[in-house]
Amino acid sequence: MRWAFSAAAVALAPACMAAPVPGAAGDGSAGGPAPAVRPRGASGGAVEQMVERMNAHRRSVHCPDLVWMQGAAGAAQAHADDMARRGYFAHQSPEGAGPADRLRAQGVGYRAMAENIAHHPGAAREVLQGWLASPGHRSNLERCTYTHHGLGVREGRWVHLFVTPVSAAP
Repeated sequence: MRWAFSAAAVALAPACMAAPVPGAAGDGSAGGPAPAVRPRGASGGAVEQMVERMNAHRRSVHCPDLVWMQGAAGAAQAHADDMARRGYFAHQSPEGAGPADRLRAQGVGYRAMAENIAHHPGAAREVLQGWLASPGHRSNLERCTYTHHGLGVREGRWVHLFVTPVSAAP
């Protein structure tokens, strides 16, 4: 059986960055990026394992750990749930909503974002190995300018959102 992996990245043009979204600098609440919190969810520890392995890999390529962002995690989990419930695998929902739409729905403002998805029933280690074997996925994982992230998984459908939040500072 062949497993599927897909990556997408978006960066806003400088003109679009001029007016930060009020209160959207972090997880949807005013006052800046979300504090570092432990991932939570009904993933049986898979998300937590992925976060630990992924951040260890980022350290090995001299990138800082990504900070957990609850808004990004909510967007990722909602997409994993939707793909599992409706039986599809894509960055876009059947209605055409993409990662930017999902982040906006969670109140997350960003300067740049990317999304890795995988359809693989295996453990976090195997999914991370698959992403690292793909140039597009690897690029998203190793881009040091991404500072925050969120992950979701449901029935082998993994969604990892990488975010550089809108900064409150000029």
